[in-house]
Amino acid sequence: MSECSLSCLCVMFKNKTMAIKSISIVSILLLSLLGFSQPTIEGKWKSEENGNVVEVFNQNNMFFGKIISIADENSDVKIGHLILNNLVYNKSSKKYEGKVKTASGMTAQCKIEWINENKFQLSVTKLFIHKTQIFIRVK
Repeated sequence: MSECSLSCLCVMFKNKTMAIKSISIVSILLLSLLGFSQPTIEGKWKSEENGNVVEVFNQNNMFFGKIISIADENSDVKIGHLILNNLVYNKSSKKYEGKVKTASGMTAQCKIEWINENKFQLSVTKLFIHKTQIFIRVK
């Protein structure tokens, strides 16, 4: 083999190695971004506890949730009741935080933590009282 073809092979091999490394790095970055993306909270969610369905929507970069379906007709909760208020995503805690307003008018702090992309846990805290509820995405 001549010196020219040997040096050409070395340059070509070096460029292929760099190309493979570049593709690998980009692939890893894309996969890590996809793995850390936050599922959307917008949509319809059914409570495992009582069967009520809440529709979560975005308004001015805050999320709100209103009751759109009630499982128990004897419930104090009414369709259209705005139960989730002023939810914002806290990047440091990786949770949505805001307020819950009950049918009786009581407000309390709440946090939403993802279980998976189709299920979240709502935690409500008022003074020393703490309650959690699981919601499942309605398709």
